Amino acid sequence: MAVTADELIALGQGRFASDDTALAEDIITRVWGAIRDYCEWHITPVQRETLIVDGTGGPLLQLPTLHLVQVHSVREDGETLDLAEVEWSTDGSVRKRSGRWTERWRGIEIDIEHGYANVPGIDDVVLSIAARRMTAPAGQIRLRVGQTDEQLGDALGSDLAVLDRYALGTTG
Repeated sequence: MAVTADELIALGQGRFASDDTALAEDIITRVWGAIRDYCEWHITPVQRETLIVDGTGGPLLQLPTLHLVQVHSVREDGETLDLAEVEWSTDGSVRKRSGRWTERWRGIEIDIEHGYANVPGIDDVVLSIAARRMTAPAGQIRLRVGQTDEQLGDALGSDLAVLDRYALGTTG
């Protein structure tokens, strides 16, 4: 999480009190949580993680990541595979050089590093959403003035366009 409470407070240009740090940190944490839920993976930072995934019964396995950095080990049906028998792509695809993956649910355990070191576009989205949440009156979620209707504290279409580039299952 690269966005800081101080950045959010500074963005407010005097609308937020300097002692709003705890509130700003809480809002940033909640926004990041919502973004991770929307994208269905952690996105940033690069982290090492052991995933247990269902076997596909086919030659290709798609991990829940869009930026695979390293595969450290693979276990299939409890047996450790030689990494020379496995190919992988940064998009999260993992392929067996020969044969097929097990069909067993939770049959594959894979130790990986994945995520992005830096995602400035998402940092901008976090600041944008967090600033709207900081300025939204308590309990007010919608503001309508004439023909303009705005969701307070939610992601805008432009925010979602950025997030869709990092979301699993989208083609954005």
